[in-house]
This record gives sequence, structure tokens and C-alpha cells, in this order.
Amino acid sequence: MRLRPSSRDASTVKTIHETPDLQDDAGAPSLDLKIGGTIEFRNVSFSYDDQAPILRDINFTIPAGRTTAIVGMSGQGKSTLFSLAMRMVDVADGAILIDGQDIRRVAQGDLRSQIAYVNQSFVAFPGTIYYNIAYGAVSLGELASKDEVVEAAKAVNLYDTIMGREDGFDAKLDKSGNKMSGGELQRMGIARALVKKSPILLLDEATAALDTATETKIMDYIRNSKESRTTVIIAHRISTIMDADQIVVLGHGRVAELGTHNELVAKGGIYAEMWAKTQAGSLSDMPTVVDKPIGP
Repeated sequence: MRLRPSSRDASTVKTIHETPDLQDDAGAPSLDLKIGGTIEFRNVSFSYDDQAPILRDINFTIPAGRTTAIVGMSGQGKSTLFSLAMRMVDVADGAILIDGQDIRRVAQGDLRSQIAYVNQSFVAFPGTIYYNIAYGAVSLGELASKDEVVEAAKAVNLYDTIMGREDGFDAKLDKSGNKMSGGELQRMGIARALVKKSPILLLDEATAALDTATETKIMDYIRNSKESRTTVIIAHRISTIMDADQIVVLGHGRVAELGTHNELVAKGGIYAEMWAKTQAGSLSDMPTVVDKPIGP
């Protein structure tokens, strides 16, 4: 059974899903996912204020129900693509379409309700572990059920850790995460996204603090889940994304390369160089965040 959030929860969700600086068209419709979440970047350019463009004439399509990875050196605009897709900011030129609909023409709140987003930082709320994971579904007007939370915890290899705590899923957390490790908090963030059951899942370095085995298990679950998702991954570690259906390589604010892992390695370009460095051990393929307790 799912629980209804309190009025305070509903107020929080409203704040999260509204961006005052961007206004909806009068009577903006809901996003109609006819295909299942195909995302198209069509001639997209973007810059912050009067700075030089971060993205220039970006063109590529993310197929519905498949996994797409985005890679590139720091500062190439990878996370900006996610901000644009969620309409936290608007494109300067071009358009972003989801199932053929310009996202500037649909209601922002509805757009974001169709997207689950996870980055490196997990925001913990005062309350139980169950509540902190179940909250992922609150934009749908209800908390995830205990069964759904347990399933998500197992999917991210966190169930045994939670049950090892004195109160299990009823253990209380504070804003610091109550001495949970960085890797455990990242897994809670992914679990929170999974219970939302959104058709679009955006992962922005969401597994950076995890060991390779745990990361592989989570990615396998996402790829093989009965839930059909359009999954987009930003990652530095090649091991995270080498099994993606397609890989987009950004360079100098443009799409420099696009293809599968094998295709890009064979091409001998930017991605092949990244892969070669990984194989040689000079490009670290280990977690970039130390998995240690957070808090006093």
C-alpha cells in the first residue's frame, strides 16, 4: 500500500518542480509520451549569461527505452545537457523534444514528473530510511510502498546494509545521512529514483563513489528491469558506460563522436584515447569519492 504525503511534503514537491524564472505557456499541456521517452537535441546551443557558449549546435537523439552515455572532459557541458532536458534552464538556440514535443511548450511540473534525476549528492531528509527512499515517488502524489522500497534497496545492493542497522528501514536519518557512507548515500539516491518509476532516468556521476562490482550490479538491474526506461548516464569511468547502446562524446561543446563502445574504440578518436588510458591505468577507473562515513 502506498501512503499519501503530508501537506508539507506536497509543498516541498511543488517548490522542487517549479522554476520561477521560467514561465509555462498559458494552458501548457502535459507531456504526452507516445513513444516512451525519445529525447532529441536539435541544433541546441547554450551559454550562461554573456559568457562564451558551452554547447554549440548539438544534434543527437536518445532512443526510448535504451541506454545512452555521455562522456567528455570536464567543462564540456555534460551536466548542462541534463539541466536543459529538465528545463531548469532554456536553450539559447534550437530545441529539445521528447517524443516530438518541444519541452518549452509543455508544463514544467509534468515534464519533471516524467524524469528521475540522480547526481553525486544525496539530499537526506530527517526521517526514516524508508521515508528517504519512498519520497522518490512523492511527485506522483504518494510515497512508494514498503515492497517497492525493499525492491529498490535490493536492486542497489543496499538491503543487507539497511537490515544490519538496529531499526532496519525504520532507522532514523538526519540531514547529514546519519553516518552512512558516501557510497551508501549514492545508492539510496538511485533507489529513490527507481521507486519513482519514471520513463526517463538521468544519472549524473551517480555511481562515482561505488566499487566496480556494485556499480555493475546496479547498471545490470537498470538495463534488465521490467520497467522500460530511457536511461542517460554521465560518467568518467569507462566501465560504467561501455555497455551502453550508444555513447555520445562531447568535445569543445559539440558532439565529437557517437557510436557504441566497440565502434568508437575502432575509430581511434577521443573515446579511443580515453579507453587506451584506462587500459594503461593512467585514467583512474576507481571511485573518485572515498566511501567513508559522513557526519560527525
